[in-house]
Amino acid sequence: MKNLARMVRVYSVTAFMILFIGCATGLFKNRAAAYDYMNCAAFFVVALASLEGGTIVGLLVTLIAVFAHASFLMIEAFLSGAIFVFTFESAWWLIMFLAASFGVGFVGDRLRAIDRIFTDYSTEIGDLVSTGSLSRFSTPTRFLQDLQYEVSRAKRGKSVFVLLYIELVDLSDITMRFGRDGLARVMAGVGSVILHLTRDTDKKARVDNNTYGILLPETPPENLPVVIRKLESELKSIKVEIKGQVAKYSPMVVFGYSSFPKDGDNDVALVNKARESMPKTEEGKCDFIEKP
Repeated sequence: MKNLARMVRVYSVTAFMILFIGCATGLFKNRAAAYDYMNCAAFFVVALASLEGGTIVGLLVTLIAVFAHASFLMIEAFLSGAIFVFTFESAWWLIMFLAASFGVGFVGDRLRAIDRIFTDYSTEIGDLVSTGSLSRFSTPTRFLQDLQYEVSRAKRGKSVFVLLYIELVDLSDITMRFGRDGLARVMAGVGSVILHLTRDTDKKARVDNNTYGILLPETPPENLPVVIRKLESELKSIKVEIKGQVAKYSPMVVFGYSSFPKDGDNDVALVNKARESMPKTEEGKCDFIEKP
């Protein structure tokens, strides 16, 4: 996952440098005075410091810039024998420095906060994405915990539920058709179908590299064929984006299931029964269509 804050900061610094070069070139062509170069340089230093360090750093650099600016004017007035006067132009540059420190500093503070989140939690974010926790699928460990909880709940309430596994088996065909990342793309398509057809109260997880697990609370085993038929119908033509095209693919999946309490009264027995009940299906088919 790319660090958006860091990218914005890099592009902003590049833009500031290009703008500074353009301003310096314009001042040179117009034969500007030395203090114009100094004010222009100080402004960009304040802006860059505010972007990188935030508002506080920007204000500190502004204080230094104002002190340097005033010192320069006082020395120039002393050497020329003139009276030091705080002009409108000096006041204008002071306002510009403060505006840069507050305005750009505010943006810098937000970018630094986002950057810290990415830096501190990049590993955790990557784990959440890879395990599906950010895509409404729980982790394998959490799924087993949900199964144990459902067993306890069903025992107390004398209710029934079904454990269903959906395993993708045509792995070599998927790799041949879609390449190395084909499995992830096809599994994402299968996952979308599962999310579309299941209830919010159903527990769903990607239990391993090519298998989804679903817990169907308050579902008697005689209702399971209806659920499987709906899944089979939707899985006949999932869409897989590959190389600028969308492939309509019919994955080869097998279903395994067990029900409580008919097939076991604990999580181990139910998992073993569901795994053992998986049949074989026909080979998947793939037809390419134009990408919408």
